[in-house]
Amino acid sequence: TIQILKAQNMITIMKKAHLLEENEEKIKLKKIIGDEEVDLFGDI
Repeated sequence: TIQILKAQNMITIMKKAHLLEENEEKIKLKKIIGDEEVDLFGDI
């Protein structure tokens, strides 16, 4: 049962890490899009 619990913990940790990576990518995209929007408004 200890091995099963360890495996479940590893899965949850990996899922959390994956979610964090996705969030970081979304934040990077938002920053890139945000910068482009600022540049567009600057041209106007």
